[in-house]
Amino acid sequence: MMNPNEKMQKNDRELSSTLRKWEMSSNLPIDFKRSVWNEISTQEPFDPRIIFRSFIEWVSLFTERRSIVAGYFAVVCLVGVGLGLLHVKSESESFHSSMAYSYVRLVDPYLHADR
Repeated sequence: MMNPNEKMQKNDRELSSTLRKWEMSSNLPIDFKRSVWNEISTQEPFDPRIIFRSFIEWVSLFTERRSIVAGYFAVVCLVGVGLGLLHVKSESESFHSSMAYSYVRLVDPYLHADR
């Protein structure tokens, strides 16, 4: 059984031999390189605002139908309320347990936190 590294090396050797045998059968046009470089030089430089514009376009496409927006808004509101209630519940339980411990410490003079 071959380990993965040996298998990968064998595949690399096979790929290398295949690539060495490969010959290009068609000829490129005479001014191919020049047209490629012309195309590269005429392209606009990257503008980060393009990402923002495409996001705005995606949102506008998504919000074209009011029923979809209403459903999405309802789901987001329900998820937000549910997460808020879970957070409040955990905070409330933590608060109540700490208050109960403080009360017991005040009432019971023999209970010391130092021990």
